[in-house]
Amino acid sequence: MSTPTKRRSEKDLKGNVVLPGTVIKASFVFMGVILALHATTALLRK
Repeated sequence: MSTPTKRRSEKDLKGNVVLPGTVIKASFVFMGVILALHATTALLRK
């Protein structure tokens, strides 16, 4: 009975580690896209 719970906890820990990483990556990509759009609009205005 103790082994399944241990495996489950390890799985949850892995999920908790992976999820924030993907969220951070997505936020960085989102920021990059916004910065690129701002740069292009600034160049077009000039």
